[in-house]
This record gives sequence, C-alpha cells and structure tokens, in this order.
Amino acid sequence: MPIKIGSLAIDETLHDFVTYEALSGTGMGALQFWSGLAKLIDEFAPLLSAPPAVESPFSVSVPETPAKVGIDPLVTRLHGPQIAVSASEPRYILKAANARWSSLYDALYSSHLIPETEGAERGGAYNKVRGAKVMERAKIFLDQVLPLAKGSHADVRLYGVAEGELFAEFAPGDRSALQKPEQFIGCEGRPERPTGVLFDHEGGNILLRIDRRHVIGKDDPAGLADVLLESLLAVIIDFEDSLFCAGPKDKIAAYRNWLGILKGSLRIEFKKNKKVTDRLLATDLSLTDRAGKPLSLPGRSLLMASHAAPHVLSHLVYDKKDAPVPECLIDAAVTALIAIQDLKRARGLPNSTKGAIYAVKPKLRGPGDLKTVADICSRIETFLRLPQETIKLVIMDESQAIHAIAEQTAPERGLPANRFVAFLPDPIDQAVEALQSRFTEAALQLKPFASLASAFAASPAKVALNAFARHQGLMPFAPAALEFEAVDTAGQERQGKERRDKDLAFFCEHILSLLYVLIEHGQSSLLVRDNGDAGEIADRASLRLAILQIANWLRHGLYDDAVIGTALGQAAARLMERNPDEAPLHVLLGEGEGSLLRLAQELIALLAQSPTEAMEPVLVPWRRAALVRQGPKGDNRFEAMRGATRGLESGEAFRTHD
Repeated sequence: MPIKIGSLAIDETLHDFVTYEALSGTGMGALQFWSGLAKLIDEFAPLLSAPPAVESPFSVSVPETPAKVGIDPLVTRLHGPQIAVSASEPRYILKAANARWSSLYDALYSSHLIPETEGAERGGAYNKVRGAKVMERAKIFLDQVLPLAKGSHADVRLYGVAEGELFAEFAPGDRSALQKPEQFIGCEGRPERPTGVLFDHEGGNILLRIDRRHVIGKDDPAGLADVLLESLLAVIIDFEDSLFCAGPKDKIAAYRNWLGILKGSLRIEFKKNKKVTDRLLATDLSLTDRAGKPLSLPGRSLLMASHAAPHVLSHLVYDKKDAPVPECLIDAAVTALIAIQDLKRARGLPNSTKGAIYAVKPKLRGPGDLKTVADICSRIETFLRLPQETIKLVIMDESQAIHAIAEQTAPERGLPANRFVAFLPDPIDQAVEALQSRFTEAALQLKPFASLASAFAASPAKVALNAFARHQGLMPFAPAALEFEAVDTAGQERQGKERRDKDLAFFCEHILSLLYVLIEHGQSSLLVRDNGDAGEIADRASLRLAILQIANWLRHGLYDDAVIGTALGQAAARLMERNPDEAPLHVLLGEGEGSLLRLAQELIALLAQSPTEAMEPVLVPWRRAALVRQGPKGDNRFEAMRGATRGLESGEAFRTHD
C-alpha cells in the first residue's frame, strides 16, 4: 500500500527503508527528505522525459585538465574503465571493494606470464614449482621498480627499518639501502622486524607482506609471503541496470547494500568449492611512517554509484499526476542521503578523503544533459544540506566530446568547474557509439571480426596485472578499439557474404544467450569462452553491439526479417542441444508468445528503426513478467555469474560456443 506524503505516493518498502535506515545518523528528518525529493521530481521529471534537444556540434579535442578542488587525488590516477558490479550483489561488491590491494603472486600464478613448462603447470592444488617461478618473477619486478643500492631482492634475508630508513640485509653485517631512499613510505609491525613494508613507485603503492609462518613466506629467505599492488582504485556500484532491481524488494536490497558498504558493515556468507566463506570489507592499513608517526591508508577501493538511465521509470514513487517518476532521480537522492552517513563517520577512513560523493553518469548526449545533471546535483545538495559541489559527476564519455565540453565551456554554460570527473569507457561501449554514429550512412561490419566480450576484463587478477604492467612502463593489458568497415558490394561480395553469414550465426547465439540470463536470471554478464587467463565476459554493452550489427544489416537490405528469424531459430536449436538439462532455456527459446526469439526480433527491429533507442523499456517488462512467473526464488545454478559484470569472479554458466 503506497504511503502518501505531500504530492508523492511512495512504496511502503522504500518509505520504511529511508525512514528507519537511510536517515539514521544524518541529522535530517523524513519530511525534509521527502519534500525535497518532491520538488526535485516536479522540476526535473518533465525535462528528463522530454526528447533530447538538437544541439550544435562541438569540438572533441580534450584540453589539459585544470586542477580540481575537493576531488580525491587518486581519481587523477584512474586508468581506463573500472570494475562495475551490480548493487544487488553483496558478494561481488565486497570482492571488488577489497581489490584495492591485489596480490601480484596470485595474478602471476594464474596468468600466462609464467610458462607451464618444467613442472610449472596450473592446476587445482598449489604447485610449488610454479610458486617458485612466481616468486622469482616477482623479485625481478622488485629489482626493476624498487632497486637496491647494491645486490638483488632475491638475495635478501631480512627487511628492516633503522632511523627511518629501510635496509635490506643479505647476511649479518651486510646490508643495502634503497637506490632511491624516498621510495620507502612506512612499515607495519616493529621496525626492526616489520610484517609489511610500503613503497611508492611513480605514484603507485607497493606493499611487501612478510610472514615466515605463511605457506609461501616460510619458503622465502626474507619471509616474503606476497607482493600487494595498489590496483583497483575505484569501483562502480551499478544501480543503472534496472533488470537487477525490477521489483521493489530488489531495489531496496540494492540500496541497503550501498548503505552497508559505506558503513563498513556489509558481510555475506556463501559457498565456494564446497566451503562456507564469510566475506567482510577489508580494514584500513595501519602503518608507521618513516618519521615514526601513525599512517593510515584505505584498504578498499573508492566507491562510486551509477544511477539508472533517465528513460527508466520507477514504480517506487508516483508523482502528483499519479505517474511513475524517473528512477535516476530516486537513485541520485537516496544514494547521496546514504553517503552522508559515511561523511559523518566517527571511526576509520571515509570512502572519500575529500568529503566527496561520486555519481557515475553514462550516455549523456551533450551540453544540455550536462547542465541538467549538474542542476539535479545542486538541488539535492541543497535539500540534503550538503556543501555545493559535494557530489562529483563521473562521466562515462564514449567520444570524449562531453569531457571537452565540461572542461572548455563550463563557466559559459553555468557548469561548476569542480563538478565533473571523466575517464574513458570500455572499447565495447566505444564500438557501440561508433556504429550508432555511422548507422544510417552504410552497411558496416567489424574488421576483422572480434569477440564481443568485454575488452577490459577487470577481475582482481587482471587489474593487478594492469598495475604490474604500468609499474614497468608497459601498456596495460587492454585490447585495441574495435573498428568497422563498409560492406564491400563489389567483386568480393561472395566471400564477404560467407563471412557475414558466420558472423550472423555468432551474433544470434550471443543475443539469445544474454537475453536468457538477463530475463530468466536477472544477471548482466556471461562468460562466453575461456581463453586461458580469464574468461571473456559478455555483458549488456556487447548485447547492444550485436543487436545493432544485425539491425544495421537489416536497415541496409543485406538480410530481411525472414532470414534473421531463421538464423535466430537455428541459434536457439544449437543452444538447446548444448544445454539439454536447462529446462527454462528450452521453454524460452521455443515458439510462442513468450519466446525470446520474438524479443530478439523486436529489439533488432527497434534499433534498425532508431539505433540510439533505449532497450530497457522493452527488457524490463519481460524481466518483471519472469519474476511473477518464477514466484519465490529457488536455486540458481548461474549464481556464480550473477553480478559478475566485467569479469568479477566469473564462472561459466552454460555453453554458448564450442
């Protein structure tokens, strides 16, 4: 039963969560919050529901970014896309947040950088031969980035601190300092026998873990149990994907996870490898600096909330016209309210050392959208009694054009200079943008054909390897951007059509696989194949890219509806053959009113007509219908994949390709 407050009709579950949990400790009353939200909705709901205005072209050159005020310094060190994890999955939220410090030993052990020769194969049990090669490679790395004045880290028997300086001891009386003593920052434990030693290398931190009783450390001359790299600086907690939160209880659970992770109280028990694991948020690092003073460093990544897209309407709140309101307004207000509890925390390091709240805004269309979202943040800050420009907008900017506008013309357009932060998206998102921009001019196809899996596999191991590469001055492990070429309709058309037919078959399987896990299981990603180091992750960005590619061919007459329908049917048959025991898959890929074949054709037709059209208004009703059909949640053998956006602790759910 909705609760009426002023002009709003509020779902009871949202009302109770805000009143009894989110408002606690903020110093704000419920009436103040709901009246502020009502004014926000009255002002901005009409703007968000209006079609985008035609805006003049703008330069895409990105100027040198001026110094920002009130923004955490680590934001300037973000390299490419960060892990995005569903707000509905506490298990993966915790795993991502705890990957601020990632094990180089674990990353090297599981990667191809250590050859599987001479008894160093990867396997289920720990392989001491492979472990020795990992430690050898790690010592070479330390010699490169933290060189000693003499000798090698491989020969060190003891690390210690004397008079504020690090020493490495090879034998009694035989010691060496660092070649660059200023790289030493501090230590854990007793200076003469530290349990951890912290270094700086070109703005990135490296922590040596020393434990002679550890299964690894006991075999190392210096007791070096691990090398931790400051790897995952930021994590996006994704409220954007409305398929995860199609029902009120699911949405409130997502808000509650945001509350728990910011307060540090979030925890989850789960089974993995037949063992029960209790996962908590990592504690902050407590060290002593070289001057002997206490030093604290965050043990977790900087947390950012990604809000729902403007076109998604929420059934949690109805306005004075009894109409559902844009979900992004509720997300923006509730996540900022919850963040106040973090800003006012009495113990431990807050999420932001600068008192900032980070909100991720994808798919902005131009200067008008920038102005609107900046104004929304300003109104929220006013009714939550926050200083102006507390909320920082992180722009997921496919073309860098939005970034250029924010940097070049902020004062002229009334945009606060300290409101915006930007970093680049995944190349899959850039490919979607590129295909949409050229959609109507010609029939296009990828050159050469590439996997539609996420180009940035941001598992904790992968981000550790990225940090490992950057410390050595190498390019991070990220593939090149995907490119398109115009379809050759001249002499090579027969050969081109054969290749295109194969691509069509692949895209159809890709689409049906992802639609199945989206609709039936409410998950946004899927491991489509295993390439040795880490599975390739397909997600909603790659789903859109596959649909856009087929829609482009349909738009330009290379295939008609009948041929595409046949290709989808053949793809469905192959998937059912590979998954004979997955009963819901057979039902949803059959013929009839609720068939995913019809949904796929509907989405292809939609994007063929309008390539920038949002898919959520079509997908969300299907997901809601699936929740009603399923009733109470039962076992889900896809659980290892739920919320595993961008490759976070992913396991293969079902076979999509041979």
